[in-house]
Formats: sequence, C-alpha cells, structure tokens
Amino acid sequence: MKKIIIILSITLLGCKNYIDCSEIQYRDGFSYYKGSLFTGECQQYYPHDQISSQQFYLNGKDNGQWSFYFPNGNLKTVANFNLGTRIGTWRFYHENGNLWKVNNYSEKGEKTGIWKTFSEDGKILDSINLK
Repeated sequence: MKKIIIILSITLLGCKNYIDCSEIQYRDGFSYYKGSLFTGECQQYYPHDQISSQQFYLNGKDNGQWSFYFPNGNLKTVANFNLGTRIGTWRFYHENGNLWKVNNYSEKGEKTGIWKTFSEDGKILDSINLK
C-alpha cells in the first residue's frame, strides 16, 4: 500500500497543467506553442522555484489576468487582457509591496480614467485624469 501511495504522489507531483512561458513563441501578433496557436496557461519560475509570471492565452492572443512577481515573492504587476487588448485596471508594485502605478483601460483598450503613480512609501506622486 505504501508503494502505491508513493508512486501516486510522485506521479501527481510530476504533472503540471501549465506550459513554461519560455516555450511560447510570439510572431506576427500571435503566440504559438509547438507550432500551433496557444490556448492555456503558462508560468515561469526564478531559479529558486519562486514563480515569476503566470500568463493566459486564447487562440494565440493574450487573454485574462496576467501576474508577474519579484524574486522575493511580492507581486510586481497584475494586468488584464481580452483577446490581445489591454483592458481594466492594471496595477504595478514596488518591490516592497506598495503600489507604484495604477493604469486603466476601456473595453476597447483605450487609456481611460485616473492614472496614478506612487512613491515607495505610498505617497501620490502623480495623478492624471484621462476621461
């Protein structure tokens, strides 16, 4: 029974349901994996096994929420796409975890709303209203 559990554990740990982002190739406005338009998730890791990015694609286009991380594990960027178009609120962070920038995009990918920039200690440095 112990052998079965160990084999099952090794098998499950060895399976990954994502592709390494370094294996995705971008050309002519589309992302490909092994020659085909890519649909799915890719992740990339720093050498010490800390995640550096998580990205999603649909039919070769950037799609859904993308996240990037600093080597210390803190969030670096959270971005949203709809079939290759930037949408929604994008957030960028300082390495200490404090917010750095907030950018907004319409459903059509146009810059919109209030864009803000913050110092490392959280003070607003700049605020632009693009409405």
